[in-house]
Amino acid sequence: MIKVPPQFTPQVMGILKKYGETLKEEWLFDGSLSTTLEIPAGVQIELIDRINSISKGTSQIRKVS
Repeated sequence: MIKVPPQFTPQVMGILKKYGETLKEEWLFDGSLSTTLEIPAGVQIELIDRINSISKGTSQIRKVS
């Protein structure tokens, strides 16, 4: 599960589409994006690093089994 603040969603959306399949996408009342992706295990760290770099560490990322 990934939650991205509204000011970073345009940049992060493009990255998310490149890394995996969107299983769930929800736009929250404050403009934030909450999404669940299915990604290969080998790109997990790279994706987390890219999201944190863009959002300056303000995104919430949680692994869902």
